[in-house]
Amino acid sequence: MMSEQYPYGDDNSAHFAVGVHIAHIFASGEFNFWWHQSNLGVPLFAAYQPLPSLFLGLLLTLFSGIIAPTIIFKSTVLISWMLMPSLWYKGLRWYGLRILPSLCIALCTILIQDPYNIGFGIRSSTIKGLYTQHYGLLFLPLFIGSMKRYLANDCPVRTPSIFFALTVMSHLWVGLYAVIIVIALFLSNPDKILEWFRKLPAFILIGTGLIAWWIFPLLLTNDYAGGLPWTREYHNGLPFIKLGRYLISGRLFDFGRVPLFTILVGVGSIIIVHQMKHRFARHWMVLTVVTCILFLGRTNLGTMYNLLPMHDQVNVMRYLTGVHICGILAAGIALTGVLKLSGKLGQRVSQICTVATILSIMGVGILDIHSTLRTLKNDESMNQLVLFLTDTEDNRIMVHQSLGTGNHFHRDLLPILTNKGQVQSYAHGYHCTLSTYYAEYFDFSPTACDLFNVDHVVSKKPLPDSFPMNAYQTVWDNNEYMVLQPESKHERIFSFIQVNGTIHTPDLKYIRPVVKRLMVPAYGSKILPEIVLNDALSKPVFQMDDVSIELSLEHTQDILQAITSIETATVGEITQIQRGLSSYSCTVNANSDAWILLKANYFPFWTALVDGISHPIVHVAPNFMAVKVDSGQHIIHFQYTNPVSQKIGMIFALLLFCTLIFWNTPKDFASMIRWLNKRK
Repeated sequence: MMSEQYPYGDDNSAHFAVGVHIAHIFASGEFNFWWHQSNLGVPLFAAYQPLPSLFLGLLLTLFSGIIAPTIIFKSTVLISWMLMPSLWYKGLRWYGLRILPSLCIALCTILIQDPYNIGFGIRSSTIKGLYTQHYGLLFLPLFIGSMKRYLANDCPVRTPSIFFALTVMSHLWVGLYAVIIVIALFLSNPDKILEWFRKLPAFILIGTGLIAWWIFPLLLTNDYAGGLPWTREYHNGLPFIKLGRYLISGRLFDFGRVPLFTILVGVGSIIIVHQMKHRFARHWMVLTVVTCILFLGRTNLGTMYNLLPMHDQVNVMRYLTGVHICGILAAGIALTGVLKLSGKLGQRVSQICTVATILSIMGVGILDIHSTLRTLKNDESMNQLVLFLTDTEDNRIMVHQSLGTGNHFHRDLLPILTNKGQVQSYAHGYHCTLSTYYAEYFDFSPTACDLFNVDHVVSKKPLPDSFPMNAYQTVWDNNEYMVLQPESKHERIFSFIQVNGTIHTPDLKYIRPVVKRLMVPAYGSKILPEIVLNDALSKPVFQMDDVSIELSLEHTQDILQAITSIETATVGEITQIQRGLSSYSCTVNANSDAWILLKANYFPFWTALVDGISHPIVHVAPNFMAVKVDSGQHIIHFQYTNPVSQKIGMIFALLLFCTLIFWNTPKDFASMIRWLNKRK
């Protein structure tokens, strides 16, 4: 943790990079959260996990020049996992469990090993890099425990409201699962539903006040989120037979080791079912059934799964974490039973068994953590690559799995180290933009490089035979890497185009397979179609003048011929291109009426000024922006701005949070003084 080397852990590189970028935003005094470096531009407040990134950015800002950023980042990963058992113990005690089961369950949180490293265990952080998920799991038990206390009139409404806001802003799916746990709590206590239901309005009102600044803009702009661009088994759910085989073999809880934890889960499940009269047992049973049904996913439940609220774009494998939570609860109960049985053999035997169990769990956890903590060693080849790319023009770089440069260091560290944009990222762009899909199918043609503003392609040696080397020149190489540049120069991040035809669609995600085929050849003719959302349609169509064609793969060639039916010519020059943290500008000299294309992701928070006058922005394929100008010289400025209402909402949320935290502080302080005097 104390080394300055970068951590392994896949998405960790992206989370570190966004923290560094947010620190730059804070240091500049700007509060418009756009991230140029990632995946053709990402609107950060459209992300599903704002709190960890903001917190990391704040830490990096406060300790700038004092502690190395990599040390701060790795500290936030490890310290949060150090706190995991303690906070789960506290949450379980608030829930109403006794000391021993709370302790056993809390210790079980560090024992999960699943085959995908996406579930509850620390491997999800150290191998997969699910940085924001473990923040959500840190607050989850405190929310559930405080919510149970609030429903039982044992704590004020502010406590569950605060912890719910922290949970959902850490990770939207964990917040969704928190709601599912509360619903299961209600369903398992039918005699309390009406009484508890009356308490919900106050909780909902305060909780909404804390997250409204983020959740409402997120939901209102959800059409422009990437969601799930792929529909593979991993995302849609494992087949029922495979799930059963994984569970019986122990792979879901004990991947790569003897399935002792799986046995504890099975024994604990039997104990809990046998204790159905207890409210905790009923709650666990309802939650486990609901979680297992949701874990079946689209693979087993079909399209009806998408009808569930907020589930049409959910990665079903997320529910493996829910399965783990149910398993941890059951394993903790089984462990409690074992320790209670040892107590019947005498106090000394009970103490020995308890200490041995705790030390064994901690030992397994430490070994597992130690086996996964790795850092990127100082690599001279990569340092040389960074130095070269840093000194190049401000165009995007392209890395790709087929070139041996598709891992997280190349995708997410290179852009932040070189201050260059890049085309691919899965940690943020996968969810926040529509363009990850298009970048995945990058064809390495010079036209594609022009469209995506790629000036340098980074590959490991040797190049694959499929790479079109005749269209590139090698501009730099060392013993490991080579950097290639298209032979034909392009117009950087701005280009002259013509907009011809319109794609009308009820959902921007529907059109990606067709637009993937259209965009490069259409842009080769310097023509792109406009994209318009139209909720009244049942399926997308392409329209141009009086022509209307169904937008489908079989009609792709007809649509392409219609788009490129007009002739284009050189229409001027683009100069003085500048990029800010959340803006792009240029000077154009147009010979005739034309469209100026900005090769950055379209989002509703963008505005455009032409010679200081506001102009409408047109959403064009694949997911870019364009404004129309007439002949002559013009200064064009694109600006991303988080709405004033969102900024006011954030200030309100901070004031509300501080008010809730410090509301009873004077009274509590006076009570503490009285208690101390009494003790004295």
